[in-house]
Amino acid sequence: MMKKIGILLTCVCVAVKAQTSAMINPQVGGSLYFTNSDQDGILYGPFGDGSPATWQIAQWTDPGPIISGSAVPGPGPCHDTSASWYMANENTRVCVNIENNAVELAQASQGLACGGPNEYDLFLSPVGTYGGTTPNWKMPPLGQISYVNMSFSTQLIYANVQSHCGTFPECSAAPDYIYATSAVVLSKGSNAFFYQVGIYDSRGTTDPWACPSSPSYNDCSPTSNWFATTNPFGIDESLGLYGLPCQNNQQAYFYNFNIMPNLINAITSSSGPIQDPDWQDWTVGGGYIGLGGNGLFESVLYVANWDVVYG
Repeated sequence: MMKKIGILLTCVCVAVKAQTSAMINPQVGGSLYFTNSDQDGILYGPFGDGSPATWQIAQWTDPGPIISGSAVPGPGPCHDTSASWYMANENTRVCVNIENNAVELAQASQGLACGGPNEYDLFLSPVGTYGGTTPNWKMPPLGQISYVNMSFSTQLIYANVQSHCGTFPECSAAPDYIYATSAVVLSKGSNAFFYQVGIYDSRGTTDPWACPSSPSYNDCSPTSNWFATTNPFGIDESLGLYGLPCQNNQQAYFYNFNIMPNLINAITSSSGPIQDPDWQDWTVGGGYIGLGGNGLFESVLYVANWDVVYG
């Protein structure tokens, strides 16, 4: 059990220039909205200390989403013993550290069915990415800027996968796994593009639940994989592709790197599904960071100062 989370960080940074945050309010603050697991477009809450909320927790296929109740003051069961407040149930726990601009996300997948589109995700994102009428985001099209920089502090505090939907090693069509990602969402007209940077994937580790026959899951190696080849498009690229360490050692890191060249390459590449030479008209309109998984698992991720900046 850690007495203080996210204080001693290793900086793994790629130099960038002066910048402007895409978030109108980059501070998470004392309150959060929550979305329902069926993504009905409704923001529930806000929950917290009663201050205005400009950030939200997105819950996808959560067997027990948090959409009611009250925030509990203090750290309670949180690993971060400096947490200001938390909300929790059997499946989900969200802890907020106002002073550190940090959120601890925890998942327990009891009750999650195997097979089909049942991946259970828990993301922190600015309002507007998954619902809401007043987006906490403002950014010009790619053609009007020279870089898009993603930065955040993170630590995978706990990860445990059990053989439930698949079997060890987890290489089946419906495996048990945990992943962590940081992402932005781009759009152009009716087209959308999810660009995800993998922070951790249990199938790419040396643990018993790994899938050693598929190196594409190792986020410490340079990997790039399309997970959606029709609109809305989606690609997973690894921290290793940027020459950065992933979270396989569960160490706390501060990341700071420019994703714009990779965005342009993914949009324009003749070997990809988008193949749009007019990349200048695409706009980053939101983003998220958090956890997901399938099968039977438990995970805890600490995130601080997530930001997307441009210039």
